Amino acid sequence: EYTKIKELPSDLIIDGNLRASKSNLRLMPDGLKVRGSIDLAYAPITTLPTNLTVGRELRLWKSRIKSLSTGLNVGGRLDVSYTNISKLPVNLAVGGDLDLQRTSIASLPVNLAVGGDLDLQQTSIASLPNGLHVGGDLFLDNSLITSLPNDLRVDGDLHISDTPMSRTFTGSSGEFKKLIPGIKGDIYV
Repeated sequence: EYTKIKELPSDLIIDGNLRASKSNLRLMPDGLKVRGSIDLAYAPITTLPTNLTVGRELRLWKSRIKSLSTGLNVGGRLDVSYTNISKLPVNLAVGGDLDLQRTSIASLPVNLAVGGDLDLQQTSIASLPNGLHVGGDLFLDNSLITSLPNDLRVDGDLHISDTPMSRTFTGSSGEFKKLIPGIKGDIYV
């Protein structure tokens, strides 16, 4: 436990990082702007403020956060792995990696754009939305994904081992790539 602070003041702008991992923090003001990173791992806070802006990483790993707020904008990596988050906001903006592994998220918003890698390993997501653009690698290993949308764009590699799709596909990764032309990198079946 680093601090006894339970609430942050309104109109707060933080030029650096907010490290509240294992803290008593329970409330952050709407419109909070943090130019660095926020670490809320193991923190007791259950909701994020609306219109939260984070310049770099937002780490919610193993936190008690139950949902992501509207207007959430993360310039770097967003890690919600090992949380009870079940839904992503429609207007979510992530400039870096998005780690959703071992969450109860069942679907992704249409036209989701992730600047870096998207990790959906061990999630209950069974299909990907139209308009999905991943700037890095797409990790679908050990997921329930059965097919890919025709307009899927992945600027990195596609990882689909141990999925219903990989168990039924018998061709080479080159043949698979012809089926989904939006994959720029390699495909790992």
